[in-house]
Order: sequence, then C-alpha cells, then structure tokens
Amino acid sequence: MTRLGAELMGWGSALLLTVIALAHLVNTDRAWLLFHDGDSVFPLLVHASIAAGEPQHWALSSVLFVPELGLYFVLAAVFGSGPAAQLAFAVCAMLLIYGALRFAAGALRRDLAQPGHTNRAIIAALAGFAVLVFLTLTESSISRGSFELTTLVMTTTYYAATTIALLYGAALCAWILASAGRDAPRAASHPRVVLVFVVLGLLVAVSTLSNPLIAGWLCAPAILALGFGWLLRLPRSPKVPILLALTLILGTVLGYATRTALGDLIAKSADTYVRPDGLSISLAAYGKAAGEYLSTAGGIIGALLVLVCLGTGVFLIGRSVRERRPVTLFLALLSVGAPLVVVGGGLLLGTDAPRYLTPIFFAPLLAVTALFADHRVWPGWLVRTAEITARRYSVTQRGASVVLIAAVMIVITVAVVPDRTRANQYEADVVCTATWLSNHEGVAVGSFWDARPVNGRLAEPGKLLQVDYAFNRYIWLDNRATPTPQRASVLIQGPWGAVKTPSLPVGTRAPKVTRCGQYTITDYGTPVIPIGPPHA
Repeated sequence: MTRLGAELMGWGSALLLTVIALAHLVNTDRAWLLFHDGDSVFPLLVHASIAAGEPQHWALSSVLFVPELGLYFVLAAVFGSGPAAQLAFAVCAMLLIYGALRFAAGALRRDLAQPGHTNRAIIAALAGFAVLVFLTLTESSISRGSFELTTLVMTTTYYAATTIALLYGAALCAWILASAGRDAPRAASHPRVVLVFVVLGLLVAVSTLSNPLIAGWLCAPAILALGFGWLLRLPRSPKVPILLALTLILGTVLGYATRTALGDLIAKSADTYVRPDGLSISLAAYGKAAGEYLSTAGGIIGALLVLVCLGTGVFLIGRSVRERRPVTLFLALLSVGAPLVVVGGGLLLGTDAPRYLTPIFFAPLLAVTALFADHRVWPGWLVRTAEITARRYSVTQRGASVVLIAAVMIVITVAVVPDRTRANQYEADVVCTATWLSNHEGVAVGSFWDARPVNGRLAEPGKLLQVDYAFNRYIWLDNRATPTPQRASVLIQGPWGAVKTPSLPVGTRAPKVTRCGQYTITDYGTPVIPIGPPHA
C-alpha cells in the first residue's frame, strides 16, 4: 500500500472511531453537555450577537475561548450555527487529537534503532486514539463536575483547544528532539527546525492567551522533562532542550502579555479560581468527585485503563534511559509528569473543578503511542503478515477495503444511535421554548443554566435574559452591551436551577402557562417582573 493510501486508511479509521464515540455520547445524558450546557452554547451566543450587529463587550472567565470560537465560526459558515456545527466541532476535535498522536508517532520513528514502515507509526497513533475512544465509552453522566473528562474534549468550551494544544505541543517538542538526534551539530539552525520552533512558540502563545492553564498542562511538565533529559545528555546536542524550554517560556510570557490588552473581557480576577489556602477544600472536592466516579463500573474501568497507561509511561522511561532514546524519554516523562503536575498544582492552588485535571486522561495517550511505535511490541507473525498483505493485494482490493470500512461505520452508527436519542429529547424541549418566545412579544427572563440553552437556539439577543435568584441580570459569559430593560413579561423555568416566581405588583393578572417538556413558560402579558442591575 502506498504511503498516501496508508495515511488515508489511518484517518478513515480515526473517523470511524470518532463516529462510535459520538454515537455513544448522543445516546446518553452527557449529550446535554455537548448541545445545551450553559457553557457549551457560548459560541452560539457570540455568533448570534455578531449576526445581530450588537456591540461586543462580553463578561468572560479567565478562559477566552479564542481557538474554539475560530473553529466554530468556520463550521457555522458551512453548517449553520446550531447542532450541526456543534457535532462537526466534536468530530474536528477528535480528529485533531488523532493528528497530534500521528505527528508524535512520526517523531518516534526517528528515535528507534529500526524505524520500520510508516504503517507502524499510523497504527501506533491509532492505538493511542483507540484508548481515548474506549475511555469516552465509559462516560455517560450529565454532570459537568465529574471525572468523566474525555468526552469534554468534544464540547465547544470545556478546554478542548487547551487539551489539543497539550498534545500538539508535546508532538512538536518530540519532532525537534528527533531532528536533534539525527543531526546534532546543525539541528537547531536547520530552516525546518527553526520553523517548528516558531510554530511551537505561537501555539503556546495563543493557548496562553486563550487559557492560562496551558502553562501547567504543557509548559511546566515539558520543561521538567527536558531538564531531566538534558542532565542525561539526551539528545546529544545539549542546547536543543534549552532552546525548547526557552521557547515554551517565551510563548507563555507573550501569551500573558497579550492577555493584558483583552483584560476588560475578563470579569473575574484570578483569586476567584486560585486559593492557596484552600487545600482542604480542594481535597474534599476532588475526593468526592473521585468517589462518585469510582462508584460506577465505567469509572472503575476508566481508572484502571489510565493506571495501565501511566504504568506504560513509567516502563518506557526506564527503557528509554537505558537505550539512550531522547524522544521516547521525553514523551514518556510527559505522559507521567503532566498528570502529577496538574494534580499537585491543583491541590496547592486550592482548585476544585475536575476539568482542571484533564491531562490525567490525555497525557498518558502519548505513552501508548510510544509503546506501539516500537517494533518490539509487534509479534513477528503480525509483522510478516502486514508485509505480505502490502505486496499481495491490488489497488482495487485495497480500495474495496476502504469501502468496507465505510460500510461498517454506517452500520455501527445506525445500530448504536436509535431514532430518538436523549439528545433529540432535550433538543425538542429547548426548540419548543425558543419557538414560543420567537412567536410572542415581550422580554423573558430565566436562570443562567435554563436560559442559555434556549438562547442558543433562539438567536435573538435581548429576547431572553439570564438573571440570578434575586432577579438581577446575570451577565456571566454574556454580552454586557445587550440592553437591560426594567421589567420582563415572561418567566422561563427549566430543569437546571429554575428561579422562583418573584413578588409581583398587586392586581397582576393570572398568567398563561405553557409547558414544553422540561420547560415551563409563564406569560404575564405585560412587563411586571422586575429586573435588577447587571452583574457578573
């Protein structure tokens, strides 16, 4: 099989695995996080606001979602803003992860005494990707605060870009180290290597601009891994690890400096998230989340699989030191070191959201890829069979195999996804509410978690405002420039923290109540619900 054919088969297989992961996701309660969660609909709200011609003055968290918004806007231009673009985003996120693992596997081939055929690197990347897909199949809860973290990469706002940047940053470092190993005296000055240094620096800078967590997820553990390799003189050129570390630091500094220009968008200061005196709170929160995760069969299976992957990383660290293999050593150290750094850092900083610890599930994929890139993992009979297959079968036969894979993908999709998934049930309730609001005059209010899914489908800024429990306008992850009227006439109550009916003026007429599944629409006919001043 030609190299192009092998690569296409690899990407086709990754797409097949992605479809299986998505088919599982949309048929579980976790579909809510993909389509309707208050955070996940953020790109839809920005898109609607820009399309309506509103001034842009958003109140954001410390995460600015720059890459996520860019990708979503491209997909929305093709598929339209809504569920189709969200699904396309999920597919792109998963395929980008496969691409990062494939890039890392290509760098690993240079690190081996017997690099072997390109097919081996493709299968190594697929092995790491298959572990990720298997982990997604163990997750099904609706909770955004659980340790079911692998499915979050398919959502538009739960740190997908930062997770992908972690893997691509690791792959870029591995590629540079591999080039240094092949041509140590001139490695750092080769034009292609210089270009990769620039790409790495830009990746870190943009990632830091968007989400400062990249410093702890990638930069800190990568610098520690490079320092360990430098002490062992791996690679032979000692200046390459130093240049890599400086590139990571410079990219981080540049990203933070750029954030100052966008500081007005950040509505909450760092001390909202960082509490150095909150170790006990952090231990309690993570302990509770871990206990809930391990109380399910999927959680136990997922935890065991992650432990096996971490054990693989430890094994590879020892073997790569003995065999003087700098690329394998770096990726193995990062696969083990990144989880340790984020857990230790998270506890010391007093964080309490499991999503801050996402590298626990994604960094170990690098160890799996590194293991399968080594020819010693492969039984002799399997290697001989692959070589014979590549020589024996014609282009037509290989093309037929691609068609067969596509057919299998369609069959699996149809078999796994029923005619009416939970995602469709949620969608029907949200669309029903949005349709009612579109067909009626007046401004509506609802809680953050109830209003935002409807706003994602409504696409009419200012029609439905999110309020807190005291009916003050709550502009968190919302556009400050959207006008705030003094009163509203409609109250929206849904399944996620509905606000209670406020005290209304004497003589207010009985409202008309309409039900849309899990949503209740209370229409008072005239503006009688007071709206307090906006705050974040």
